[in-house]
Amino acid sequence: MSKVPQFRFPESEDRPLRKVARRLRWFLEAFSNQTREVSAEFGLEFEIDRAKLRSVFLSWVRNFEAQKPADARAKSNYITYSAATMLMELIKGQPLRIVRVPDEADVDRPAYFWPEGYAYLAFCMNVRSAVYVQELDLETGIAPEFDDIRTWWSFRENARENSATAIGFFELFVGDTPKWSTPELFSSSHAAENALRMAQRKQGHLAG
Repeated sequence: MSKVPQFRFPESEDRPLRKVARRLRWFLEAFSNQTREVSAEFGLEFEIDRAKLRSVFLSWVRNFEAQKPADARAKSNYITYSAATMLMELIKGQPLRIVRVPDEADVDRPAYFWPEGYAYLAFCMNVRSAVYVQELDLETGIAPEFDDIRTWWSFRENARENSATAIGFFELFVGDTPKWSTPELFSSSHAAENALRMAQRKQGHLAG
């Protein structure tokens, strides 16, 4: 199964990642680092529109603050939703433009099929994974659908038509059960159910 290219996280001054990720400067540097890693891994070349990327960040922060659960016990279940809405905003804002793809690129591989979408997804998955490790000491994984080009066809077409569907696809790719109905609205019960399934998978892995 594929692994998304890791990137170097900017300095956080020993502050939790869930907090520094809400800083524009950190976000811009982190996203640039991720884009460079994807480029190096697959021989791609991107252009980043900094103005669009700033707009993406501001839209994401507004949504993050508007739907953040008040109950502290539910905040850990907000991690996946936060990363998924970041993916939604990136797809909606389109701050990346692919300018070069290798001649021998296999378009049945997700990174070549939709380079911009792949870079957006890799960034959001890596941020989510790092927050889970830091906050919950929990390793995350990637679902088999991540390598399925048919799923990527559906992902690209649906997300281009309605960027909110990216939230459901993000859940699918990280192994959660997607909420396809009004995915842009955070559901504490849905998030709690996925968190329970994640904990059960971890226990099963440790038992095995």
